[in-house]
Amino acid sequence: MIMKEVYALRFRDILKSKAPDLYSRFNTIVDDGEKSFLRTLGKNDYIHSKSVEKILDKLVPDSVKTNPVFFDSGEIFLLLVAIYLHDIGRSFESSESSHELESGNEIRKNYTKYNLDEFQGEAIAQICEAHADEDIYSIQSCNNNYGIGSISASGRAFDLQKLGALLRLADELDNAHPRVAGIGAQENSIRNRVRDVIPKFEIGIIEIQSVPRNKDEFDRLKQLTSYTQKRLDEILQYIKKAGINYYKIKLDPETYHGDVTLSHEDQNENDYQNIVIRPTSAPNNSPDIPHYLTAQAPPINDEFSYRDDMVEELNKAIKQNKKLALISGLGGIGKTTIAKALYHQIKDEYKHVAWVEYQHSIKDSLLSSFILFDGVEITERYRSIEKFLLEATRDTIIFIDNVSGNDYEGVSFIERLDINVVLTSRASNIGYFTEFPVDFLSEEQCINIFYKYYKLDKARAQEEAIRKLVKLVKCHTLSVELLARAASKPGYSLEMLAADLEEKGFEYPIGLRSIRTHHTAVSKTIAGHLKTLFELVSVNDEEKRILINFSAMPSVEIPGEVETWLGCTTDDIVGLTELGWLTTSDIGYEMHPIIKEAIRLQYKNVEYKDFESIIRYMSSDKYINATDIYTKVRARLNIAESIASYFEDVEKEEIALLFNNIAIVCSSQGDYPKALEWNQKDLKICEKVLGLEHPNTATTYNNIAAVYDKQGDYPKALEWNQKALKIREKVLGLKHPDTAATYNNIAGVYKSQGDYPKALERYQKALKIFEKVLGLEHPNTATTYNNIAAVYDDQGDYPKALEWYRKALKIREKVLGLEHPTAATTYNNIAVVYDNQGDYPKALEWHQKALKIKEKVLGLEHPSTATTYNNIAVVYDSQGDYPKALEWYQKALKTREKVLGLEHPDTATTTDSIARIKTLLN
Repeated sequence: MIMKEVYALRFRDILKSKAPDLYSRFNTIVDDGEKSFLRTLGKNDYIHSKSVEKILDKLVPDSVKTNPVFFDSGEIFLLLVAIYLHDIGRSFESSESSHELESGNEIRKNYTKYNLDEFQGEAIAQICEAHADEDIYSIQSCNNNYGIGSISASGRAFDLQKLGALLRLADELDNAHPRVAGIGAQENSIRNRVRDVIPKFEIGIIEIQSVPRNKDEFDRLKQLTSYTQKRLDEILQYIKKAGINYYKIKLDPETYHGDVTLSHEDQNENDYQNIVIRPTSAPNNSPDIPHYLTAQAPPINDEFSYRDDMVEELNKAIKQNKKLALISGLGGIGKTTIAKALYHQIKDEYKHVAWVEYQHSIKDSLLSSFILFDGVEITERYRSIEKFLLEATRDTIIFIDNVSGNDYEGVSFIERLDINVVLTSRASNIGYFTEFPVDFLSEEQCINIFYKYYKLDKARAQEEAIRKLVKLVKCHTLSVELLARAASKPGYSLEMLAADLEEKGFEYPIGLRSIRTHHTAVSKTIAGHLKTLFELVSVNDEEKRILINFSAMPSVEIPGEVETWLGCTTDDIVGLTELGWLTTSDIGYEMHPIIKEAIRLQYKNVEYKDFESIIRYMSSDKYINATDIYTKVRARLNIAESIASYFEDVEKEEIALLFNNIAIVCSSQGDYPKALEWNQKDLKICEKVLGLEHPNTATTYNNIAAVYDKQGDYPKALEWNQKALKIREKVLGLKHPDTAATYNNIAGVYKSQGDYPKALERYQKALKIFEKVLGLEHPNTATTYNNIAAVYDDQGDYPKALEWYRKALKIREKVLGLEHPTAATTYNNIAVVYDNQGDYPKALEWHQKALKIKEKVLGLEHPSTATTYNNIAVVYDSQGDYPKALEWYQKALKTREKVLGLEHPDTATTTDSIARIKTLLN
């Protein structure tokens, strides 16, 4: 199976919705190739144009396509028309001129023929010419910021360099993309050995997936990859302006795995996407993929399960190719108990096994539970997990507990897998899963369960009274357990419990046992009755507060540290576990989903005061450390989000702080859309409660700017930073460190945009404040020196870069110490400057100084240490000392594979370097 990046929106669809008049003109120009000027291209080139359009739709993510900052509807019109006109010069090509330039000349001379005016014709001519080789036509020759007011929706000028760069890249990629089989001149072209082109915007890679039949074809593919990389390098600066950050062309597989014979049945005459050649080192065969894919295994509950027959039935069915199994039934009837028993019975029979607690969606659940690819940015981490699962086989089994029947997208993904999957759910008839409905236990079995928890009648003299209680709940397993625990409370008796229940009219409906298709509705009925039972159980105010807090958390095991979060003690919780309202495990505590519903019914109107302790704790830096392992951070983030969702309409500063902390963690994990969502919720409270000119409001503006900066949306980053600056200058003053910090942030955005004069100007403003207010030896002052040095480094002014790096180093060594990681970072920066200058001995000297600190302070297996290994390898590589370069690249790779994972971009970069060095050595 192939996992592909999918972008839902096409440029032409965006044009249709935003500018229907331009869309109509575009259709008039290119309508199905019927126009005479398109017929002159021939069928093949018209097919080529359609293929280029498809590639462009994939190259540009939806968030960029629809952002008017990057693409005005008029620009989309010009780009789409250029796609279909860029090769018309083939009809006029001569030995003296390329067809690209002839395309431009033809459009200039006959623009009315193509339903364009003179200005539009000139713009499209320049875009078409830009798809030529750089030595024929430089994109810099395009009239950048070309003004065509008649079709500009935003009123701004158009960036023809950006549009030409995109056409150049898409046109080149089509040379590697499958075309319709049977085109005579192209039958032997290497492009027919390419299965697909897959942009991976999040990690800056465009992957060419191939099916080479022999070594010759593979070598030609490698040459194609190198040439395409050259074309990408030509346009990097222009597509970066378009909000796109591709930097590398990658061939998959990257090494030759032997000759391949493709039968006629393997082929589809129109494309090669369905031909799958798996690399010999598929991720699921890697020794780095552990047996247990998740950090937590479910606790064993082998007492009174009475479900051995069903466990055996499930095991047999899975082995007989029923790979998708659904354990369905009412909440509290024993679905999870059965799944846990099956898990422990068969976990050693499979190469890979996972137990996943369902949270929000299957995607979120996999991210929160899987320990694979920790340390990778969130989007790429999920892609890596997806890729592993798509390539895994029947030697892998995963259990997902308490799945929602409405998660159609998640279920659809699971159905595509070739692994064994066991779901538990209240819903029935989920997708193509084979359903195993859980029936009620017998009265005798339920009486035995009752006696498991009721220790006051060892002689079993009150069995008939217990039978009456069992009948009241129609043998519903969880209800039987809760009745037994309630009756065991000191000062209470079976007679008192039965009388109280009778007075309350407590009895499950007669039809309960026959219902199979409306599990959720019936579970709500059960929750209502459990609420009645809860009313009979006396709990004190502290226990009530604890239950309310747990009912607002996800249905997962909550770590024992929850006692600290809630500001309570273990003794406060013990009584609730004895009553069965909470369960305990080696990890901590858990509340059953139906009990959650009962508690929520009992306490419908939650109050902020009941959550004050946990909100205060979650708003501090003690709750989540963003540098912890991903699964721990994700689990805590899910709990915080669940609590926060109850108070989105509560206008308190403490709630705003909680929202802010959630946003920061989301941003640190690369989940920028969610970070912005929580930032906006934080901002809404700050602006209303604190006011539009409060420093905390400015901080939120600053945080929003930081997210946009990470996304590469520099105009928005500047806009929000300017809003923060306006407040800080007015309220805090022109000489406040926070004001200086905002100057620093604005400078960083200008640096990312390549506007070095403005970056230096803002950094100098920040520096002036830091030097005056904080002093010449403050770490913030050193950071600004470092930032200024980085600008000079980017400009190639190496003497000035070294001068400013040394100023930063002097402070850091004196104030933070000679072994501080920040000092090591500066050593590294200085080394890079020497490397850029070609002074390799000095570069190695400074890299070694950085390495000494990192190995001692951070350890041998830290990502930053691995970066220094890689940097040292680069220096030896530049010198042509390939054996030494290989030695250091391999040290970097060993650490990166272990710490970052096989799919991380840094790991991939080092792997590529090793492959190249080995080729040179051979």
